[in-house]
Amino acid sequence: MNLVYIMSHNTFRKIVAVVGSAAIISIAIYGNYLPLKKSKTYLVAVRAADELAAEALQAKDIKKVEEALNMAALPLLIPSPIGQDELVRNVVGDHFLGFISAGLPPEPLIKFTERFYTPIIERGRSLNFSQDLYVLGLLMETVFVKTGNPEYLEAAEAYFEKGHEVGPRRPQFLYRLFEVNVNQRDYAQAKKFGEEILSYWPDKSVESALRAITKNQQPTSND
Repeated sequence: MNLVYIMSHNTFRKIVAVVGSAAIISIAIYGNYLPLKKSKTYLVAVRAADELAAEALQAKDIKKVEEALNMAALPLLIPSPIGQDELVRNVVGDHFLGFISAGLPPEPLIKFTERFYTPIIERGRSLNFSQDLYVLGLLMETVFVKTGNPEYLEAAEAYFEKGHEVGPRRPQFLYRLFEVNVNQRDYAQAKKFGEEILSYWPDKSVESALRAITKNQQPTSND
């Protein structure tokens, strides 16, 4: 057998072995190590962020708010093929809603949310896309309750409407749209969603609210 052929064949086998080993290492890193690192960092970071947020509330210190957000961002900045959507949703839904309800200023939390949630929403697809829309709607609705700024209620409505388009029979979107339109005093729309709710599920509280809406829509004796 030709010596050159043997050497070339052996070299080729070595190259294949090196490439194969590199591929296995890459799969191990991206498929196992990075997701594990991301999840472990998340558990530590959110605990620290919660403590910093509590200190910020007590001291009314905006710098502590920034520190809390920087801490919450740590796991979200770790690259990983899986886990990002879920962790963003957990940070906003499980922590930020509570922060805002407790009295932290909403603006930096909204800015943080937009930073990490915008890429997810722009993709327009994920295993839990409707849940992402619901969390964002709740966030905006919570900010409206704390600030009274109608722009946040409109933003909440937009997220709930999008969620209703994705899942027309999902009760969480129907109920939120019903309440949003009641708060906006758009009684015609509220009645529409209330009747849709009742067409799927009996609910005495919705029935009572619809009776009140019908009464509000009736002209008075001075009209």
